[in-house]
Amino acid sequence: MTDKIGICQQSYAVYEGDHTGVRLQHVPILTPIRYFTGGNIPELKKILWLPELIFREDDFDPVTKIRRGRVYTGNGNQPTEWKVHDDSLTAIPLQPHGFGLARPIRLFTYQRENLFDLRNKSARELPSVILGDESHLTFWKIISIETNLFGTPVLCLRAKHSLGDTPELIENKVPEELLSPLTEALDKVEASVNRLSPAEVIDRCRDALSLVFGYQVGDRSKDLGDAIKAYLAPSTPGKTPATPDLRSHCGHAVRLLHAQAKPNVQHERGLRPPADADADLALSCLKTVLIEFGWAR
Repeated sequence: MTDKIGICQQSYAVYEGDHTGVRLQHVPILTPIRYFTGGNIPELKKILWLPELIFREDDFDPVTKIRRGRVYTGNGNQPTEWKVHDDSLTAIPLQPHGFGLARPIRLFTYQRENLFDLRNKSARELPSVILGDESHLTFWKIISIETNLFGTPVLCLRAKHSLGDTPELIENKVPEELLSPLTEALDKVEASVNRLSPAEVIDRCRDALSLVFGYQVGDRSKDLGDAIKAYLAPSTPGKTPATPDLRSHCGHAVRLLHAQAKPNVQHERGLRPPADADADLALSCLKTVLIEFGWAR
């Protein structure tokens, strides 16, 4: 099996070989790939106009959300000269090459990665994976590194997050003065789902709920906890506080999830960091509150 691919900057044609190659008629899915640990997302390194690392997808199962593919790296002086067999390059004259004729062309060249560093790590040490370019990133977990028939290492990835849908506003039901800031807050929730960590999804849900409860009590600057207290406070001094309802319980759930994301709270109370299920709960609570107020479907 050949171990290099070449990419033409002008036509985006992809060639396979080893500086002598053929044009691939069915262009593979090529995606920028990065590795990261913790919450530190690295910048996308590029060689001129292309990323340093490319993931070449070989297979994707939409049910299990498992993606298999090979990793290629670009380095050295780019682009490099290839001799290719491509009848569409009529403007480039044929030249003798080997036992036949080929056309010279300069391509950005990528060498297949052997993935030795990853193969030597334990399952716990394996990094997470980002596919795509800003602002269209997806996050993946390495579940295994297989070896195909030709001895090529194949990276097997599973989608790291698969959270529920974000709320759909009924715009004509949302108070006019709240529509713009609430839409902006929900856009930030949408941007975080399936892209950022559970803690960040929870934070964005909390921000949106702070707006909602803040509006209900006439002060959108209030913290979520204070806004819920004011929401349940008696309308006149000395009266009995309102009975907590589904809205306030959902708001409190997100408030507690937000606190759990703080390292000092985790240490003090012996709590675990938020997981995907917690982020999904925060989304459900946000959606429920908006539906209960009649602002979402």
